[in-house]
Amino acid sequence: MSIIKDSENQRLTALRRIQKDLEIAKADAEKRVRDTQTKRGAMIAEVESVVMSDLAKVQAEVAVQTARIKQVKQQLQADVIAPAARNVNKRSQKPGGKQPKLSNRGKRKRKEPKNWQPLGKEREITLKTSFYTKNWSYC
Repeated sequence: MSIIKDSENQRLTALRRIQKDLEIAKADAEKRVRDTQTKRGAMIAEVESVVMSDLAKVQAEVAVQTARIKQVKQQLQADVIAPAARNVNKRSQKPGGKQPKLSNRGKRKRKEPKNWQPLGKEREITLKTSFYTKNWSYC
């Protein structure tokens, strides 16, 4: 009988050991799950903070560039447009009160010298240079 009792005790001990190991494994798994969830939340918070920081930088840069655009427009107005408008107003207030034609703006009449005569092809001079010697010669 004692052999049967010893076998039964060993069986119960082994079952209790297995049950204990199972509970330890479950507790370990639950701990890992909690740690992972905590780390996940921390990683999400970290990534969100980086994204929010980058977003704030970009928004600040947009504000700076918008202010720069406004400044450049005001500078253009002050340096180019306003003087040109004053110039047009001055010209229109000349005797006769006519505004200048805008189609002729920028065109200058070329004055030729009194003795100027065009040369024919036979008198045309070209300048040649040797690629290697850098000597200049007339043809």
